Amino acid sequence: MRRARRSAPHEPRRTALVRAALAGALVVLAGVLPVPLASAAGSAGVVYAQVTPALPGVHLRIGGALAITDSAGRVQVALSDINNVAKSVTLASTAVDATTSVQLTRVTPQPHTTPHVSTISIGLSVFTRVHLTIDSGTSGVWPSDVRALRLHSLAGQKMTVPVGPDTTVRLMSRRTMLQHGSLHTQVVTWNVDRVITTNGAVAATDRRPFTPGPAVRWQVRMVPVAGTVVVQTLPAVAGVQLDVGRQTLTTGPGGRGTVPIQDLNKAPDQVRLASSVAGDDRVQLIRVSHEPPGAPHQRRLLVALRVSRPVDLEFLDLRGGTVPRSRVGAVRLSEAGRTITLKQPGRPGPVWLPTLAAHNVHNHWKVRRLHYSVQAVFVDGANAVFSGRQQFVARAGEPWRIHLSVFPLSVTVSDALFGQQTSSELQLRLPDGRTLAYEVGTGAPTVIPALARGLYHVKVDAAVIGKGTSVLVSQAGEADLRVVTGLDVALVLGGLLAIAAGLVLVGRAAARRTQRRTPGGAT
Repeated sequence: MRRARRSAPHEPRRTALVRAALAGALVVLAGVLPVPLASAAGSAGVVYAQVTPALPGVHLRIGGALAITDSAGRVQVALSDINNVAKSVTLASTAVDATTSVQLTRVTPQPHTTPHVSTISIGLSVFTRVHLTIDSGTSGVWPSDVRALRLHSLAGQKMTVPVGPDTTVRLMSRRTMLQHGSLHTQVVTWNVDRVITTNGAVAATDRRPFTPGPAVRWQVRMVPVAGTVVVQTLPAVAGVQLDVGRQTLTTGPGGRGTVPIQDLNKAPDQVRLASSVAGDDRVQLIRVSHEPPGAPHQRRLLVALRVSRPVDLEFLDLRGGTVPRSRVGAVRLSEAGRTITLKQPGRPGPVWLPTLAAHNVHNHWKVRRLHYSVQAVFVDGANAVFSGRQQFVARAGEPWRIHLSVFPLSVTVSDALFGQQTSSELQLRLPDGRTLAYEVGTGAPTVIPALARGLYHVKVDAAVIGKGTSVLVSQAGEADLRVVTGLDVALVLGGLLAIAAGLVLVGRAAARRTQRRTPGGAT
């Protein structure tokens, strides 16, 4: 009871404090709530927007409301709140139609001149879908050889576009620029900076600018590229004269030369030897191949050559004696499986043989010194060497001494009856069909030099019967030809006549004796 009576005086004070706090809160709420309601009601209005470029069909979202521009690129939207509406502008879709798309670049609010009306300017970048085609023009480069195009726009954009049978690319066609506080449209043009090919061909375009507007097809026409051709011969030979297109160059020390040309792509096809003589050498063109360029508008060509040099041929028999070159009809050589036939090597002066040649090993060109083996040397039509036993390397100033298997033949002609040597003219038919005449006397044998192995037909004029005979030559030897001469025939005939006369005489004598013995004969 005492505690209750003591706390009763404090209860009215607490209640008053609570009531005062609630009243203050209500006053604050009453003072705050009317403000935004009144503000919202006063911010409603209309938004007028203009897109630049003035493009119809652009889908915009303004303050959450969807709007599409009309034919003049304008749109009108009524909003409940137009405060800071410029910050709410976005693209509802980037696509305008099948070939055109846009990108939002700038939103600029304009000064308020009318209550509850907001005006904004919207800047766009317009992109057009373009179909790229390649026209070879006069470049000589096939469209299928073009791998990519590097494009460059007026706006400073650079892009590399792979090229195929059906190539489409999205290019900026118009953009918006702010000038003196206003948005203006700039038309964007494009050029081809570089043509990238698959086979190393060099091409340029006609440099005509392209504007991707209503035209959705861009035909890129290629033209030849002028530049400098740098030639390197392999082996490196000075004095090589080459025709490169309509220009002529002569290689200097190291086999290098430079010439300007109007079409770099045609350079390999236009390289020809202007002369086969290069100083003290003779050259033959094997192939012209590309090398990586060392500078823009430059074509480096490697000219592979076969270089020939003079070689003196000397023919010797097995004893070291000289065989006249006039007796040699042809020489057949082998080099790395390739056969070279030297016809009429017996002419005065050296023969020209390839000594150095460029060859490709795993796509890398190298110089190879040529090694030869002697396959055949035809002396009077017969082969006088064993194939492959003699090998040579052609070097300047070094003669080739080729040893031949040829043999001398000592010939005498003897009488068949008496065995005595007799004089006669002898005709030797060679394997090549030619006939050589020799005089054979009664003294020392007649030596026929340098006969290759084989069977030779000999005709002896002194013989009356059996003038022709055959002689086998396989080594140095002697041949005593026994022939029937006119004296032999006369002696034989005389003997036969004497015998016949004797037989006649004997027959007559026998007949007379027979007659004497018979009776009739006695009478």
